[in-house]
Amino acid sequence: MANEHDTDHILCESEMNDVDHMIMKGEDQREKVSLIEIHRSKTLSCSFFK
Repeated sequence: MANEHDTDHILCESEMNDVDHMIMKGEDQREKVSLIEIHRSKTLSCSFFK
């Protein structure tokens, strides 16, 4: 059985991929910037599980 950190890491990976897709589709520049900010904060929190 996977421990908590493994599950969190997998969750992080898929969440970050979702954000990547949203950034690609984001047509509004301001929306894109906020998504990139979200992505950065997710990357920071995800790095704890690596």
